[in-house]
Amino acid sequence: MVGPRLVCHLGFVLTLAATHPASAETALIAIHVVNSDDDTCSDLACSINRNDHSGFTLALPAVAPGATVMSGAVDAEVDANGDTTVQLRWWDPDYQQYHYSEPLRRHTVDEPLSGFVFHIPPSSERRVLIVAPHPDDETLAHAGVIYHALHGDHLRHARVWVVVVTSGDAYTSAVANYYQVSSPTALDFRNSALARHAESLDAMARLGLTHSNDVLFLGYPDQGLRSLFTSNYDMSAVYTSSFTRQNEKYDPDAFRRDASPESIKYTGTNVVQDLVTILSSFRPSEVYVSDPRDSHVDHAYAYLCFDTALRAAGMLSATLYREIIHAPQQSSTYWPNPAYATDREARCTPTLTFETPAGMPVPDASFDFAVISAYSPIRRADPATNLKRLAIDCYKSQIGWYYSGGVLVPSTVIDSKGYLISFAKSNELFWLGGHDGPDNNGWPASPGVQTLEQSASGQLGRQYSDSPLQQDVHDVWRLTVPETGQMRFCMETTGSDLGLRLYDRDGTTLLATFQQGGSTESFAYVFCAAGTYYVEVFIADAGSGGSYVFQDTSLSVLPCDFDRDCDVDVDDRNMFEACGSGPGLPYAVDCAEADLDPDGDVDQTDFAVFQRCYSGESVTADPNCSQ
Repeated sequence: MVGPRLVCHLGFVLTLAATHPASAETALIAIHVVNSDDDTCSDLACSINRNDHSGFTLALPAVAPGATVMSGAVDAEVDANGDTTVQLRWWDPDYQQYHYSEPLRRHTVDEPLSGFVFHIPPSSERRVLIVAPHPDDETLAHAGVIYHALHGDHLRHARVWVVVVTSGDAYTSAVANYYQVSSPTALDFRNSALARHAESLDAMARLGLTHSNDVLFLGYPDQGLRSLFTSNYDMSAVYTSSFTRQNEKYDPDAFRRDASPESIKYTGTNVVQDLVTILSSFRPSEVYVSDPRDSHVDHAYAYLCFDTALRAAGMLSATLYREIIHAPQQSSTYWPNPAYATDREARCTPTLTFETPAGMPVPDASFDFAVISAYSPIRRADPATNLKRLAIDCYKSQIGWYYSGGVLVPSTVIDSKGYLISFAKSNELFWLGGHDGPDNNGWPASPGVQTLEQSASGQLGRQYSDSPLQQDVHDVWRLTVPETGQMRFCMETTGSDLGLRLYDRDGTTLLATFQQGGSTESFAYVFCAAGTYYVEVFIADAGSGGSYVFQDTSLSVLPCDFDRDCDVDVDDRNMFEACGSGPGLPYAVDCAEADLDPDGDVDQTDFAVFQRCYSGESVTADPNCSQ
């Protein structure tokens, strides 16, 4: 941005002439442009469209700050019984992008065509940041927000940046269809990421975000954000994608915050630091990011990464909007509405509004497209010309297109039930918040992975007895298990519906999950080998305030797991049979563990217990198996 604002009024009175059908009449058209910016506005142009959709574009000269330019007026041929619509476009050097005015409309018979007045406003202080977990989420959830920020209010245009966190390079069925292969290779997955990169740019250009520097691709692995945020947070444990076989960014146009080779490695620290760099540079006034209750794990962890970065950058004053792409309790067949029946195209409903997803409270905010001119392309009822639908159609690799003879051809194999196109609605839903001051009202501050310490009482815990339970609670705890055995979780909550998930040592495999409602306690039993595990605590439904605490997570040895390998298998059976003594017969001293009653012998009663606990080779035992 440059210097203090200067106000200059630029008057253009333009002569328009065009060949038009016989129904046209001659009318005076005059266009006035008022510039209040302090920079030269270049590449100005007006598009003039008649009622029958014919029209033309008139280029205007660049104008320096403070300059006044006028031109004489003449007649132009227009439809005497229809409407004439005029829209102004100009290049903004501060934002390095085009801005578009709201289209102005006049009826040829009733209104003079000399009253088109456009204002080029001062560069806006409104800065909109869109954070999308995958390429396509930016359009599905935010097309209306992006379009309106760029075009909707001719007095207050916004600068928009879009950040795509992952490359979307792990969608196996889509990649297999796109390249028509049964088993995609690592190269196929990497190539699909580059294709999705281009698709996002095409979609954003349709919405008016034509400057590619305003769409940033971080280049992190699809289906990898949970691992990056937990077990692969720093350079001591760089993540490698099982799909692309890469452990660092490979997209040549991926965002790089510096030239160091470490900055492009797949670690949670790099994700957070990239976001901090972007936040510090752009300094958004409003941010749109995925809700942690989204059922797609990348969406939940994109929020956690971003919330960590937001705190690190000290930008908690930005208004935070969160969206849902994958409903917590509904499949893509049923949400967004309407549910799929038999006609894929019937799910594209640009005149309907979104229903609240099951498992989510009523949205705090809704961007209603009604604030945009009724003549805007994003509000068109016809899916064939609706701008949001056209932007969604740019994601060819996601809606079923594939290569045939080196040429892309359409199909509906992937999006056969119209999931993506069902996001073409007349509004967009958001839940507000995600932070309430520097300490988040007593909830753990980021970075979001905290360590549960073993206390003298043998409990692992953290209690928030006086804190209001936030709607967006999504805590991640690191848990160290010192030895193999049975772990008993007791989770107490008050006044809210909370859920718990326990993941294994690489942060990817779900070992246990439960949720509860109201003031109660719930238990989970898990058999764990020694190592590090991760526990998520999250809102499972509309919480009403309260607290939670972990307790009684002491370990007990798994009965019948004599070799301590976390399963009861053939090795344990051989050991048990070697200890058999018969009813009333004492067993050898080293067979004490095989006396499962215990009644002083190892007999058929003990064998019945063993059979109940037997799980097989490398199979985790039944959690209900106990002495």
